[in-house]
Amino acid sequence: MWKVNTFPPTSYLVPHIKSASCHPPISSFWHSVEPKTAILGLEGKQSHLLRIKRNICKAGREAELGAHTSSIAHIKWMLSTFEDGRISISPYDTAWVALIPNVDGGGSPQFPSSIEWIAENQRIPKGLMHEVPTAILFSLEGIEGSLKWDKLLKLITEDGCFLTSPSSTAFAFMQTGDDKCLKYLTNIVTKFSGGAPTVYPIDVFARLWAVDRLQRLGISHIFAEQIAECLNYVHRYWTASGVFSARNSPVCDLDDTSMGFRLLRLQGYNVSPDVFKHFKSNDNKFCCFGGELNASPTTLLNLYKACQVKFPGENILDDAEIFSYNFLKEKLLENEIVDKWVISKDFAGELKFGVEIPWYACLPRVEARFYIEQYGGADDVWIAKTFYRVAEISNHHYLEVAKLEFNECQAQHLHEWTNILKWWKKFKLEEYGLRREDLLVTFYVVAASIFESGRSVERCAWTKSWAIIQLLQVHFNNVAVSRDKRNTFFCAFKRVADGPIDHLDEMGKGLQWVIQEFIYQLSIHSFQTLRRDMLQELTNLWETWLIESLDCFENGRFPHEGAFLSHIVNLCSGNITSVSSIKLLSLEKSFKHLCYLTDKVCLQLRQYQKNKGATNGKPNQKMGRINSEEIDKSMQELLQLVVQNESSDDIIDRNVKETFLIVARAYYYTAFIDKKTLNIHIAKVFFEPIL
Repeated sequence: MWKVNTFPPTSYLVPHIKSASCHPPISSFWHSVEPKTAILGLEGKQSHLLRIKRNICKAGREAELGAHTSSIAHIKWMLSTFEDGRISISPYDTAWVALIPNVDGGGSPQFPSSIEWIAENQRIPKGLMHEVPTAILFSLEGIEGSLKWDKLLKLITEDGCFLTSPSSTAFAFMQTGDDKCLKYLTNIVTKFSGGAPTVYPIDVFARLWAVDRLQRLGISHIFAEQIAECLNYVHRYWTASGVFSARNSPVCDLDDTSMGFRLLRLQGYNVSPDVFKHFKSNDNKFCCFGGELNASPTTLLNLYKACQVKFPGENILDDAEIFSYNFLKEKLLENEIVDKWVISKDFAGELKFGVEIPWYACLPRVEARFYIEQYGGADDVWIAKTFYRVAEISNHHYLEVAKLEFNECQAQHLHEWTNILKWWKKFKLEEYGLRREDLLVTFYVVAASIFESGRSVERCAWTKSWAIIQLLQVHFNNVAVSRDKRNTFFCAFKRVADGPIDHLDEMGKGLQWVIQEFIYQLSIHSFQTLRRDMLQELTNLWETWLIESLDCFENGRFPHEGAFLSHIVNLCSGNITSVSSIKLLSLEKSFKHLCYLTDKVCLQLRQYQKNKGATNGKPNQKMGRINSEEIDKSMQELLQLVVQNESSDDIIDRNVKETFLIVARAYYYTAFIDKKTLNIHIAKVFFEPIL
């Protein structure tokens, strides 16, 4: 076997690659993207992008990077110092606090600083109030009457407030003189220099929505440590009924519970879907609070997203998904998209994307590209008794970092695409059936799945392996159709006999060179990043897959490729160190099942896509997803196996397991997405920088 610092023997392969006969394109795997589509036109923007980058002066570039570094540092500081959440002050609640008379008598106010704050800061956002109908119109005075305070005081939180409302708590104190209420109000007035926010604390709400924003903006990998701390904090206060916007609340709400359930489950926390039973009414509707008359689109969108990370047999999530999907679909059709909790830049776009693209098919770069345009940063406003903002949720630092990070990744991906295109041209792969546009789709799906700048080798490995698999499928189905010809091909790969290459057809000879040179180059790149010789490991992995695939081709089946591609990515990332490690892990029941499920669902999706091609691309969908109970069940089982820790002594690294899910979701995307949407996604993710 070759050493890393030598080049593979090529004398018997090179003469044959130039005479390979032309074969039909691989249209059975990828959508038939027409050669004259907008994608190929937009591909020319790559050079335009590079010219733009060259025209940025050094000083300007340094300033941009300096601001980027400063924003990241600020975000990390902000995420590490949440406390009870940073929220803007509410004149309404401050006025109620200012009404409290001095507990010692004398007629003076208990909180004179609140009077001062009102005098200095009272402003009414008339424009916003007149443009957007909100619940603020119904909260202009307090409620007085025969309230049973002896019972109500039992409902205050440990912090001494009524459902995190300073105004309600101020009114309660004026009626009862309760010491816990006074302590809560004193702490607020001190913290906010005389002012009072409309809700406080918001420690759970702020953490959950901050994590959600960072993930959807595509920058969560930069703040992994801070995100882990946030979710650990939320889980600490998770209850059998869910959560509220603040800790230790006697009341839970559907919005925070839905967001918390999804984020915690995907992070590996054990959370039960039974929490949603508390929000289901007798008429099978799901309400944010008991007695709610008008449901919120944002709340039910969060519920719908939570339902998409369900495990097999979680019937309550089936019911919630049907209800939320139908509700949201109706709102879209009737264009009733104004929400009662938030005024955001483009919630209509968020809702449309959330309903049309299921989580299984939601590739990270695609989601980030759209959400960066939809996110309003510090301009997004929340609605309670007054309008308010939360710094950890809505701020321009997130947006600045997300834009620069996206454009940097996009430029790197385009550079990688240039190199992959050179590989395609060098080996004349179009003559073997691999069209340029099919290769572009392949690389796009890979780059949209694993996009981080440090994962270039993994992207290259996955893209070329995926492409070679499709080339081999064409070869074994159309040329080397007999077992003898397939065995000859395998023997040529192993070099176990003298001169088997002479018995190969021209395409087989060319493919041998493609595979061997790819493995060799990949081993060099892997050595540069991992400082480990992977040549033998990669060769062994391909050899094992070829043996298994020969049997599949003989019986007219698709080869098992999902687990194989996952192994390739895990090897090149360093998550798994060797093929021996894979074999050792395969002794574990859970890892063996992981490989089985990944292969199973990828084969199911390949078959679904083949059937869709037979019906001229007409999708078979239900509730925004692929209409297949088998595929649904397989994806649910795979998700459960990846995110759920069966025991504390589980030896399978979380990153290893997540790779299998990433590959499966890539297959789901290619099977689910239609041609028109695919073209739009490629254009936006690859060829349109964010300004």
